[in-house]
Amino acid sequence: MKIQRVLIKNYKVFKELDLPINSDINIIVGNNEAGKTTLLEAIHLALSLQINYQSLRFGISPYLFNKEVVDSYIAQLQTNSNAPLPEILIELYFAKDENQDLNRLRGNNNTKNEDRLGLFLRIFFDNQYSRQYKEYIKDPSKVKTIPAEFYTYDWSSFANNPLTITKIPCQSTFLNCTESRYNNTQDKHLYEILSTSLSREETAQLNLTYRTLKESFSTEDAIKKINETLQSSSSDITDKNLSVSVDISNKSTWETNLTFYLNDIPFKNIGKGEQNAIKTKLVVQGCKEENHIILLEEPETNLSFSNMNKLVHHIASNCNSNQLFISTHSSFIMNTVGLKNTILLNKDNAVTMSDLPEETIDFFRKLPGFDTLRLVLSNTIILVEGPSDELIVKKAYMQKYHMQPLDKGIDIMSVGLAFKRFLEIAKLLKKTVFVITDNDGNVDGLQKKYQEYLDEKNSTIKICYHKNPHNNTLEPCIVDCNELSTLNKILNRKEQTKAELAKYMQMNKTKCALSLFDTDIPFVIPDYIQEVVNEL
Repeated sequence: MKIQRVLIKNYKVFKELDLPINSDINIIVGNNEAGKTTLLEAIHLALSLQINYQSLRFGISPYLFNKEVVDSYIAQLQTNSNAPLPEILIELYFAKDENQDLNRLRGNNNTKNEDRLGLFLRIFFDNQYSRQYKEYIKDPSKVKTIPAEFYTYDWSSFANNPLTITKIPCQSTFLNCTESRYNNTQDKHLYEILSTSLSREETAQLNLTYRTLKESFSTEDAIKKINETLQSSSSDITDKNLSVSVDISNKSTWETNLTFYLNDIPFKNIGKGEQNAIKTKLVVQGCKEENHIILLEEPETNLSFSNMNKLVHHIASNCNSNQLFISTHSSFIMNTVGLKNTILLNKDNAVTMSDLPEETIDFFRKLPGFDTLRLVLSNTIILVEGPSDELIVKKAYMQKYHMQPLDKGIDIMSVGLAFKRFLEIAKLLKKTVFVITDNDGNVDGLQKKYQEYLDEKNSTIKICYHKNPHNNTLEPCIVDCNELSTLNKILNRKEQTKAELAKYMQMNKTKCALSLFDTDIPFVIPDYIQEVVNEL
């Protein structure tokens, strides 16, 4: 079973999201608070009725509801006691599976009124609390949020048949590597993951063996002696035998008492990065059977680049035919695992990168070191060829605005000669991008190369370069618009001509750019760079 589409209404940051899903891998990226975790959480909730590691029955709270919708409800309530209470809806649309009889899931009881395979989870006000609700809103000015305690839920298929866990055609496992979980809570989460790796027979044998060990505890000579002491000293407290032993009730199982060791070190005492890597691998290993939805939240957390590389390849090679969702802040994961399968999320808006040209996807896959996410997540970005260009652009911005570009959310990226690859992404996402490039002595060739962006008047992409072919790179452009004496002073040189100075600067690009960046001596920035800064 593969999820084909997710529809979410009024759940946390999502007022309404309608998102097509890839059948194999989905890479979810977005800024903080964009809804990456919420999307994974909503899918898992609709498949398992589990939220924050507990049943939804005990997990319905006001904070599950979209704040904008709740605020609107409270505002309406001040003048209208019949203001409609908000509801949450999560719908999962599945692709048809020829190998399974899934007619029990087929129907048109969905938002789109389409005859589809799918299920929905609806969280809504329970009318049996009507009297209590009227009392609750008697003074609307005191209502600060929705009465989640009066809510219930409906978990059904599109055929309007009530669902149970056994009727769900696929399982879901959600691992959030960004969470800080401690002691028993952390161990409990690990055991939940591990349980997917054990067969029913292995789990039963482990439970039996553990119970047998607990029962033998009280037969140890040292424990017998302790219990004799307890019995003799407790006669004034109780007339029954008081003893110490291990709890062998059903509620006390190996999951709450045993712990894992790595090289004789308890699991909770090893590094957080290794903990996350092991948990992630356990999830993937434990979901080898088909019809499993794997949801991973930032698996790269606390991992070095080399260990992240190993983990990414393990995930990619072991998820088999299962559907995989990964939210990430790592360009390496995005480029390596699936740039084409990347979904850029921004609350109710989502853009997929499936329309990128195949050669662009191959480029980033082969060179995953490019920090593609900087482009994807930025509001405004300036692309330059190298570090010397980056330093001069920063200097120009600081001269005009007396702050760094990043202080205003403007990013500058050195991308070598890969401008067009990045522009393919920028065009798809409609990003505001400035390209500052050398003309390399061939202005006509440069104009031809970027003709589509130069001709498009309303394009968010602007190509900026020096119009004089003799000023073929940054250094001659700087020399041309400044006094020789000024530059000699800044660079601590004694060149006799501008041509000599330009040659020296081209041979020492980064060194000269650093001197220009650090200097307090005023100098002129070339016009094609200054024009970009003036537009920011």
